[in-house]
Amino acid sequence: MQNLIFYHFTSAESLLGIGRHGLTVGDVPTNIVKMRGLVGVWLTSSPLSDNHGLGKQYDKRRYRLTVELPVGLPTFHKWTDWSKQYVTPQTISGLQDTASAWDTWYIVLGVVPADAVIACVDVLSGETIHNWREIKLPGSEKRIVPPWRREAWQKRMFKQVSKALAMRAK
Repeated sequence: MQNLIFYHFTSAESLLGIGRHGLTVGDVPTNIVKMRGLVGVWLTSSPLSDNHGLGKQYDKRRYRLTVELPVGLPTFHKWTDWSKQYVTPQTISGLQDTASAWDTWYIVLGVVPADAVIACVDVLSGETIHNWREIKLPGSEKRIVPPWRREAWQKRMFKQVSKALAMRAK
């Protein structure tokens, strides 16, 4: 049986941690109003980085990881199908309003092992980066999230978002 191919876009600062522990974190919002969500990994069927609503703090569109997953992985879901049951309508609408490529989104509610990443491409140059696991920049060590720290990462992220929203309301 053939495996499935998907893509994950990320920043240079995140490559070291992904190389060590795999794709371990991402926020999968389930209720934007109550600031609730799950820790999961976002993937897309699109090889293009446009229109995914990727953040601006780091250049999360710089590197495209090609990810190979086995067919039938129980933690793997097409976001549009999964969200109908687990995500509030307001949250779905909010995410769709910020990114027009939402129909290409998939989630893994678990860890994607580093060995599942079969290629890394620098989106700017188009070059395949063979030593992507070794790219270390200032701040790379701080961005490493091992699988056993996923929930702590999410709590810290929610706290930062709440603080930013409070500052914006002032």
